[in-house]
Amino acid sequence: MFKGILKELKEALTATPMPQPPEGVIPIQQDNLVVGTNYKCKKNKSMNRRDIIKGMRTGSPVYIEPSAYNGKPSYLVIDGTSGIDCGVISPGSSEWLADHYPADTVMTGEVVEMVNGAPRIVYNVYAK
Repeated sequence: MFKGILKELKEALTATPMPQPPEGVIPIQQDNLVVGTNYKCKKNKSMNRRDIIKGMRTGSPVYIEPSAYNGKPSYLVIDGTSGIDCGVISPGSSEWLADHYPADTVMTGEVVEMVNGAPRIVYNVYAK
């Protein structure tokens, strides 16, 4: 089982590069606790988000990707190392982001601490 997870992580590393912020754009910084961490990964349904979180530490890179949940805006938090989702931004923050920024907005950041097994992240929103 562990070898299968490692193989899937290695494949994901080559498949999903971390997005790069546009040049000359001043970022807006956001701080969120990642939620939805007890579910299967949306990007790889054979994996559990908890398995991804186990490999994350303070300073681990993340990026934010738009999605939808029950017809409402949602933002996946993607582990920058594996390219697989480890959770989502809270519904309130997701709604705010969707109201203020287009879907192609680059958002990158890092884990600043673990809170009861869930990453707290700080990320930059690079508004165009």
